[in-house]
Amino acid sequence: MATLLGPISTSFSAFSSLSWIATTFLIGQSAAQPLTPHLTILFGRRNGLTCVSLIFLLGTLICGLSNSLWMLLAGRTIQGFGGGGLDSIVSFIEADLVPLRNRGITEGLSGIVFGVCLSLGGPFGGGINDAIGWRWAFLIQVPMVLICTVATFFLVNIPRPQSHTSPWRRIDYIGMVTILAAVVLIQLGLNSGSTSTWRSATVYAPLPTGAACLAAFTYWELRFASEPLLPLHLFKIRNVFFSSLYNFCWACSYFSIQFYVPLYLQIQGLSTTSTGLRFVPQACCAAAALLATGMLVKATGKYWWLNVGAQVFNMLGAGLLVTLNPYSASWKPFLFLALSGTGFGISWITVLMGTLAAISSNQQAEVQGMAYVVRGVGTTLGLTASTSVFQSVLKTRLEVAFAGTAGGERMVEFLRADFTALQPLEPGARLLAQEAFEKALSAVFYLCMAEFVVGAVCSFCMEEIKIGDEPESGEEETRETE
Repeated sequence: MATLLGPISTSFSAFSSLSWIATTFLIGQSAAQPLTPHLTILFGRRNGLTCVSLIFLLGTLICGLSNSLWMLLAGRTIQGFGGGGLDSIVSFIEADLVPLRNRGITEGLSGIVFGVCLSLGGPFGGGINDAIGWRWAFLIQVPMVLICTVATFFLVNIPRPQSHTSPWRRIDYIGMVTILAAVVLIQLGLNSGSTSTWRSATVYAPLPTGAACLAAFTYWELRFASEPLLPLHLFKIRNVFFSSLYNFCWACSYFSIQFYVPLYLQIQGLSTTSTGLRFVPQACCAAAALLATGMLVKATGKYWWLNVGAQVFNMLGAGLLVTLNPYSASWKPFLFLALSGTGFGISWITVLMGTLAAISSNQQAEVQGMAYVVRGVGTTLGLTASTSVFQSVLKTRLEVAFAGTAGGERMVEFLRADFTALQPLEPGARLLAQEAFEKALSAVFYLCMAEFVVGAVCSFCMEEIKIGDEPESGEEETRETE
């Protein structure tokens, strides 16, 4: 999707709304992830996984058939809800089946699959767009998702705890309604402000309402819920708290890089296929780092110093992106993204293992559910902040570049609506416009680097708990007291 955002937004003449194509998926994703731990405990992992697979299938089909921006955004939201459920439920199944000491290995093996698919995804999406159009990047997924859904229903068999009370009576309805309202309203308000103006009813109405819903959810979950949707009391545990802060900062930065580096490459005149190929080293390094780190953690039971190395790679990858400009050598994006992928691969294992080592085995699914929620919100807020910075700097730089020229104001608005309008410009004007875009992108990458620095500090505050020494069920009360 990162390589397709530019072509899709341009096809609807909505480049200034580019972030909506990404964040509507993330809004749906963030809405699904608080619900899945609770609901899959009540109704079963298989039923939950089958349900979210069907939702993802429906959203993907709507995206491929969309004939307007609003239809596409609706499809992306539905697709995000299904995708968010897929992400989290698969991790719960892994927690159900795999002992903690072996989680590093299974995460590493999953990372290889993830890395291969990620490395193919960019060139695949770009190639499909160049050959037959971006819609087929969605439509071609439909039969594959359908096969996976059928296989899930017949092959996944995870027993659920038996209860004499109906699952429908055990659902935390008040928690569900308040957290869904909070997630959707806050993200809608923030994204509206970043893509249009912060002084509008679409910002003033959702943000305070969403904040009130979040406060109501927190109060209800801590004081009244008999079976809480999310175990907020676990934030008292040091590693859970600091890993959540890290996941938030990491998501803010990493996904902004994923969406804005392709824009930089396409502004240089690269096709979507060539843009996707620049992400292959990142994916390969992420997969290799995931597997190697998983093996090291299994062998040693330790992760803290590995995490220090991960943060160095993360900060290097983001910091070097700031140096990109219209004259940068073609090899630089390959290297910078490879560093970013390495940091991602190592930190995914180290932060996860540090979190799981601090809790009992029966809390793993719930805590991983919280991690997905935090990452989802961080991704949306990060993209919102990046978009706001990008659009603000771009507008200012374009106005300076074309000040005093005939049709300058019209040119500024034209370029902000469609970045492909750069290429037909005469060389002098194209260079001025490219430099304006590069300044805006540099501002985004500076922000990403700052977010990675804050995240690194948070991760350093996690304590080393040797894997295998994690608390058994019931011991978490002692750790919370300490």
